[in-house]
Amino acid sequence: MIDLSAAHMESFLEMMSAERGAANNTLISYERDLEDAYSFLKQRGIKPTEAASEDLRAYLSHLAQQGFKASSQARRLSALRQFYKFLYAEGLRTDDPTGVLDAPKKARSLPKVLSIDDVSKLIGQAEQEAAKSGGDTVCRLRMHALIELLYATGMRVSELVSLPASVLAQNGRFLVVRGKGNKERMVPLSHSAIRAMQAYGAAMASDNAAQKTPPPESPWLFPSSGKAGYLPRQVFARDLKDVLPPAPASALQAISPHVLRHAFASHLLANGADLRAVQELLGHSDISTTQIYTHVLEERLHQLVQNHHPLAKQAKKTGLGAPEPLAGTTGSSCPKPLTQYDRKRITCTIISISEKPISDLEGKIHELKKIASEDESIDTTDEVERLEVRAREAMAEIYSKLNPWQKTQVARHPQRPHFQEYAANLFTEFTPLAGDRKFANDEAIQAGLARFRGTPVAVIGQEKGNDTKSRIKHNFGSARPEGYRKAIRVMEMADRFGLPLITLIDTAGAYPGIGAEERGQAEAIARLTEMCLNMRVPIISVVIGEGGSGGAIAIATGSRVYMLEHAIYSVISPEGAASILWRDSTRAKEAATNMKITAEDLKSLGIIDGIITEPVGGAHRDPDAVIGKTGTVIVDALKELSGRTGDQLRSDRRQKYLAIGRQL
Repeated sequence: MIDLSAAHMESFLEMMSAERGAANNTLISYERDLEDAYSFLKQRGIKPTEAASEDLRAYLSHLAQQGFKASSQARRLSALRQFYKFLYAEGLRTDDPTGVLDAPKKARSLPKVLSIDDVSKLIGQAEQEAAKSGGDTVCRLRMHALIELLYATGMRVSELVSLPASVLAQNGRFLVVRGKGNKERMVPLSHSAIRAMQAYGAAMASDNAAQKTPPPESPWLFPSSGKAGYLPRQVFARDLKDVLPPAPASALQAISPHVLRHAFASHLLANGADLRAVQELLGHSDISTTQIYTHVLEERLHQLVQNHHPLAKQAKKTGLGAPEPLAGTTGSSCPKPLTQYDRKRITCTIISISEKPISDLEGKIHELKKIASEDESIDTTDEVERLEVRAREAMAEIYSKLNPWQKTQVARHPQRPHFQEYAANLFTEFTPLAGDRKFANDEAIQAGLARFRGTPVAVIGQEKGNDTKSRIKHNFGSARPEGYRKAIRVMEMADRFGLPLITLIDTAGAYPGIGAEERGQAEAIARLTEMCLNMRVPIISVVIGEGGSGGAIAIATGSRVYMLEHAIYSVISPEGAASILWRDSTRAKEAATNMKITAEDLKSLGIIDGIITEPVGGAHRDPDAVIGKTGTVIVDALKELSGRTGDQLRSDRRQKYLAIGRQL
């Protein structure tokens, strides 16, 4: 393939890899499915990127005629939907032709769902077997631990059997699991799973110590003599059948590790968990994969909206009441305890998502508006207004109590306004300058000359990009040495012509690649910092998002340094600090708190000169407002510094940073 459509497909696959972390097998599957669709469309004389809904519907009919199963047709349609949504989002098409296509009807044979009582019986039987004396106690305890861990976490069986032995030494309620595409995620542990795992670990250690020739220490939690070194998943699946309770239980006859994983997800959703939270726990890179469980939600939503909503006709006839509990649950939002064993393994809020209450309210607002649009006799205006007020109040409360790690997530929000939005709104006649006159041009650093409120200025900023293509172009805001040398060139020009310098900082840090180090990354950053300290013009620096590492400090050594309310500023990222201090990047939240990286912390320490407030919900909710405030702050700072000579400006700037070192 050498046409434009192929180039678009390559860009799509790059996006799936870079933004969604799709595994290699997933990318191969997408490529194969799209190439098949390309071939069909080309035979009809249609360019794939110009295909209409009728053309794609004909392709689906072709698949049916070829004998493809409904599930295979649905997979091909899913690939097409993802591709055309990408083209629409990138502005390569003005419409999405897949929006009106219906997925092939197929029987819901999966997922096989066990009730909470069925799972309780299974775990109870495993616990009873583990408590027996004699025989191979270690194997029975191992099976009990495997079942408890699988139902508590929803891990893939391959992830479960390959857990490292080091998890026994961890005392937390979470495990870090390495899944598809070598991506890490956190999964929760129940108290009973922790106890079962520890009991198994103690028995295994005791058994090894009792042997005349203890086996070599294994790096795996569930070691085996096989080639891989850990328990094969086929052995686990086979032995799981032997744990079934003696009483007839038809649902349990189809038990398998995958069925238990399905039970984990289905029970969470049935009891109120958010679909995207379940997606994260399962390790699905795409929400569409998790949507096989949405049939669990259909009945629940039908009951809540049609039967019990105050505005529903049936509720008005029968009177208000609490929703009927779903099978296997109580009427509350959390599941009932599992029989006599009192295990509350399912929790409604597994992951603390700061905006979840807001998204819940917005979901209710959407449902009410949908009800009103479908039935004109129902008036939802008052209820919608009441919920909108609650949503605004909830947002204000949540954003007033953000911890440092949550502020880090807000600072990294992909929809926050970036340098280009600030440049377009704050400056006129902006003329970007390219190249460092030595090696190449770096797109992560944007620099040039402009007018700010009529005053000629020099401008330097870091641009992350707003979509896949631009993020790759700007290297996600991580500059190489040539970017910093370009900034030095613009600074020298500003100093020579007496132009005030305005810098906007938004980077996770300098690019850490081998090529960058070979071309003198550290030397370029050091020279840029030195240049800032030597300049005889005002330098106004504003951290608009992430201010990470030397890549940020190099252009933020200003006469005045300001931060947006939810920006962060540090010599290293929280993940990097956690990796260095504790050799554990998952402790990034703890590192963020200890590092004092928020605007409030840095203002109290005297490192920055002021904080620019953001709209409730973050800068991304009202970019124009926060950009306007930033412009006002820059104007005030330039007025304050306007009467000082070049020598005074340079001396004051040097003393400012020397004082930081002495005071801290």
